[in-house]
Amino acid sequence: MMLLSLAEALIKRAEQEPSLPIPVVLNLVTWVKGPWVKGRGSLESWAVEELAAKYMIPRRIGREWLADDDLILLLDGFDDVPKRWRRRCALAIN
Repeated sequence: MMLLSLAEALIKRAEQEPSLPIPVVLNLVTWVKGPWVKGRGSLESWAVEELAAKYMIPRRIGREWLADDDLILLLDGFDDVPKRWRRRCALAIN
């Protein structure tokens, strides 16, 4: 709930100041289900795919927004990532 409250506050702030980045909540449990878990691809690649799947953001635009720091990625579900993959997930995030 805290993450969603943070997202809501950041959305309100961005609505008042359009130059601020837009918060986007992504669930890390989907990171485990893709090739990223095996080190084939970056967190950015995963985020672009998630933006396309969850928010219907075209991949080209998602890549641009990430490259331009137009988004604040709020990553949820780290505790749902299987323990054997958490280290790799944390390294990908860092």
